[in-house]
Amino acid sequence: MNKSWCVYSKAAIQYRETLVNYLARYSHRIGLSNHRLLESTPNQVTLAYHYYRADRNGKLHLAPEELVRRFLLHVLPKGFSLVHNVE
Repeated sequence: MNKSWCVYSKAAIQYRETLVNYLARYSHRIGLSNHRLLESTPNQVTLAYHYYRADRNGKLHLAPEELVRRFLLHVLPKGFSLVHNVE
């Protein structure tokens, strides 16, 4: 929290539907559901994913530490909250 923030944003009117769909995936469910966890060993976790641009499914193999690191990137810092405003 010691760093200054410089937020870059641009108009998203032409991408409104894509933007809403993207945000909905994060605000209405957890980032990693149980059905995506395919296999785990002490050294590796295998996840299912969907690559939306190519409309195909795949498998991702990660070390457990990397899985936790990536998951924690989606946790808001203390003092932040997700504001959901429906008009």
